[in-house]
Amino acid sequence: MHQQRWNLWTEAEEELDKEKGAKTTEQAAGLNGITPEDRTQLLAMLQSLPEEAAETYSELQRQLTSESAITKAKLRQKLAIAAYGEGVNQLSDLTDEKLTGSSPGSKTRQAYCGAETPKTTDATMLAGLLYCICAGENGDSSGNFKACTDQQSGATSAKEAMTDAATDLKALAGLYPTAPTTELVNPADILEPLATFMGKAKGNDKYVVFGTLTSTGCSGSKGSGLCVIYKTETAAEAQKLRQAPWRKNLVDAAAMLTKQAAQAGEIKRLTQKLENIKKQAFNIRPQLELRKSQRWP
Repeated sequence: MHQQRWNLWTEAEEELDKEKGAKTTEQAAGLNGITPEDRTQLLAMLQSLPEEAAETYSELQRQLTSESAITKAKLRQKLAIAAYGEGVNQLSDLTDEKLTGSSPGSKTRQAYCGAETPKTTDATMLAGLLYCICAGENGDSSGNFKACTDQQSGATSAKEAMTDAATDLKALAGLYPTAPTTELVNPADILEPLATFMGKAKGNDKYVVFGTLTSTGCSGSKGSGLCVIYKTETAAEAQKLRQAPWRKNLVDAAAMLTKQAAQAGEIKRLTQKLENIKKQAFNIRPQLELRKSQRWP
């Protein structure tokens, strides 16, 4: 820290030396033509300001460069994980394998989305929830059952396997409004829609359902269910819903926005403090004159 402050002091001296005869900084501070005695008093009055400025500048740099600083890139990454899962930054990169987390050909729709037995869903991201709740399977009305919007195209994925699930999901997601171009600025932008979704859950003492469960499981047809299921028979099972990756990442993103706002406020405060210190330094001459007038009437 001391070395850093010494370097800053040296840089400041070098900048003043560059002014040579012009003495621009001294003139701006009204220090040109002062007596040696006044200069000595001014230096004494200024002594505390460089130290305060150095401390403030060091803290400002720490806030700007800290690994804990919340950046837009970090926020986008956290939201992408909530939406598409680990390692997927956008919808177009999502595949059947990344959606299911395993071999899509060997996993049935019901095994992925959940069953009344009960069996908790394997979906870990919002994209998986959207698929389970809205995308029908190709055997229901020849794949033309439209669960969430009349504009849905025909389903290509069967209930017996998750093959082509990503294709159906992308077609479905493309029907919904795109994300706003403005950056998220408020945790409520995340938490309010999340609370609305959580409030739509239905259940009993064994499980909680999002979507529509008609019969025994979430197989993708209107005769069984388009849904996701979370077991709640024990406290540990119920906790899995609260700790579901999609929910946890959304809550974490909201917390990051709160922290980002606090960091921005601190950076603004430190920047203003530096500006005030600079003003004090440039207004030191009037303070000296006032002190002299009070000392020698």
